[in-house]
Amino acid sequence: MGQSSSAESFSHSYSPQQVHTLLSYACQRLITPVEAQTLRKKLNSTTVNEKAQLSRADLAQLLLLNDPPSSVVYKCLQKLGKFPFFGEENDSTITADELIVASMLISGRFKKLKLNTDYDKLIFRALATSKLDAVTEKSEQLPVSVKFGRGIENPEHLQMASRFVDWSSMSGFESVDTDGYFISRSEMVQLLALFLVIYSIPKRKRISMQTELSQKLDNDWRSFEAAGEQLTTFIRSSEKISYQDFSSALALLGPLVHYGFEFLVDVMLSDTTEHSDTTETKKGPDLEVTKSHLINSSTIALLAATFAGLGGKQAGISLTRQNLVKLYLGSESGFSIRSLESKVFKWHAPTILLVSGERLRTTIKRYETFDSEYPRFFRSSESPLKPWQQPNDKITYAVLVHEPWKVSNKKNFGDTNTTIIALEPRLDVFKGIASESIYFNTLGMGLGFGNSQPINKNTLKRYAPGSVSLTIEANLEFAVFRHISSQAGSGITSFATGVQPDISGQDYEDRFLITDLEVWGVGSSKELEEQKKQWDWEKKQAEARQSVNLRSMGEDRALLEMVGLVGNHGSGGSV
Repeated sequence: MGQSSSAESFSHSYSPQQVHTLLSYACQRLITPVEAQTLRKKLNSTTVNEKAQLSRADLAQLLLLNDPPSSVVYKCLQKLGKFPFFGEENDSTITADELIVASMLISGRFKKLKLNTDYDKLIFRALATSKLDAVTEKSEQLPVSVKFGRGIENPEHLQMASRFVDWSSMSGFESVDTDGYFISRSEMVQLLALFLVIYSIPKRKRISMQTELSQKLDNDWRSFEAAGEQLTTFIRSSEKISYQDFSSALALLGPLVHYGFEFLVDVMLSDTTEHSDTTETKKGPDLEVTKSHLINSSTIALLAATFAGLGGKQAGISLTRQNLVKLYLGSESGFSIRSLESKVFKWHAPTILLVSGERLRTTIKRYETFDSEYPRFFRSSESPLKPWQQPNDKITYAVLVHEPWKVSNKKNFGDTNTTIIALEPRLDVFKGIASESIYFNTLGMGLGFGNSQPINKNTLKRYAPGSVSLTIEANLEFAVFRHISSQAGSGITSFATGVQPDISGQDYEDRFLITDLEVWGVGSSKELEEQKKQWDWEKKQAEARQSVNLRSMGEDRALLEMVGLVGNHGSGGSV
């Protein structure tokens, strides 16, 4: 007699290969008919359930990738394609059905099947290498019991049976083994660099996005690779990354990794012919960054990925080339607190301040005044540099300011969304934990983030740096970032200590000579349009006032000529 077709659940034993086939059929149903048709067209096949072999070059063409990131992605898909029985690491090809399984896993679509599988562990295993020279095959040959949500006539008809598998009850899926595995740091750099390239591409018509992907991989890879190097500093310093360290880093890097994999799957499954995509997000004016020394595509992507990882309102800030507005460039407008005020204070949306310079190696005369006004934490006998700090370091910090700027000579401003980010020489994040953490002082005390109000009375000038703070002196020439995690610090605490695992518990300072200072406005399309209208209105008002003044000047001159104070030739009259 055949199996009962009642609604009662039952189990059936399958070989590991049959279990993989069941999962393959289930994953194929997670892609839409249009996506399946597109993939068949790209693979030049009649069905996506084929054992046709794809080489690394084939996959690179399918995903629009080149070396070096294509090899990392290829190995990742190879291993996941054989899930739940991860493939051997020396496999040289991947089949079409394995590609679909891997794609549904890395994109997160597999969650619709209610698999009891940890996504982070899946990604780690896909990127990882085993310490062992070989993997025993005995465990892979054991039959697997598969539970069904209802009875079926023929459990050996795998395509039909796959529709009724209770994937949530599959034992072993939830326990992806991570012990004894590690990720090569160099491969992690390549993957993060690729995802930063993807993150830098604004959402619009697919064909435009994919064209930009190819262009940036060809032309801008080195700058994104350097940004990928910076991101890996969030992972404990080792050439071999364990799961524990990888998992900790995903707390901040998770959104970047997830979006990157989703984008690649979309590239694979989307039709980019001109007629296929009629919807397009309106593209704003492209950012002109040629004059900026601190902002480029890779920097924007790095900041955007960091904000996304922070969560909260920071994650809601969309950072692209299209929604950044140049407000102030010290190299263009001059390094003056008044110039900074005139350029920045009219902007009523979030801003990003970037300050960069060279580490102070010798005391110069102009610095001595600032040094005398800035309280020392370290004894003169202590070395001013930690092992990771070098005398010739370039130092760059960014500050996300969520509230509009204001003169604050008596009371600080700002909310808890204010965030300090160290960009160079090590990437780190210092989250705001208290409001009123910013001052903009026009009476000779500069800018402070995380400080109390400075003292400025008669002949006494004194800064009051917080335990985690960035201080910029009034001439915009010198700056100090202070990070005191010990109880010895006496300043206020407006920012949390860094998230870098290696140095978050240490006390240190970055003192530097400022070479560049820039402020960029961040806004949605609506905010940018409203701000433009406001600026246009202010410009017209200024022109109108100038016109009135010129007319008034003409009337005043005629009156002076009548009384003989001004002659026709412009010479003064006698009294």
